[in-house]
Amino acid sequence: MKDLNGLTHSKIVKLLTPYLTVYSACKLEASGLMLYARALQDVPLDELDAAMVRLMRTSKFFPTVAEILNAVKTTREVISGEDKGGAGAAWHEAMELVRHVGPYRPWTYSSPAVERAIKQFGKMELCEIETDAVNTARAQFMRIYNEAADREREREEVRATLKALPSNRAMELVKRLAAGKAMEPKKLRAAE
Repeated sequence: MKDLNGLTHSKIVKLLTPYLTVYSACKLEASGLMLYARALQDVPLDELDAAMVRLMRTSKFFPTVAEILNAVKTTREVISGEDKGGAGAAWHEAMELVRHVGPYRPWTYSSPAVERAIKQFGKMELCEIETDAVNTARAQFMRIYNEAADREREREEVRATLKALPSNRAMELVKRLAAGKAMEPKKLRAAE
């Protein structure tokens, strides 16, 4: 959806401008809408419009970019049927794998977050939970899952952020950070 001549940005500004009239207390101006457009440039216009209509029904104030992106994500999940149901559904999935697949056959996971949670908790530990320890294990697993899901959301946000940057700036940032990762601790201390 990115284009170099600014057409996408102007279309986003044009789409968002009427919503400003609904939120009379909003102080956002054209320059602010351009920043919104930059952050939202990878969102298809129809999805952006649907998210704004949804937010208009629930928000008292003009939504932030984060609120808009969250509404887009939720709309996509609900419409596509990919609404995972959160930590409770992840626990249920893990218990179904324990019952039906067992510890020795390979498991397939519905999401990277479920896979990380199961690996961190321990596949064998899940299979060997004592009946009187289920509630404690469920609470621990759900905490682990929530952390893994949060981390996965952060990864998605970083990918979207890199897509929103001009390609040369994104590549420079990735190269610089990758080079820093490869530096030895002695070199890092010497650079300070």
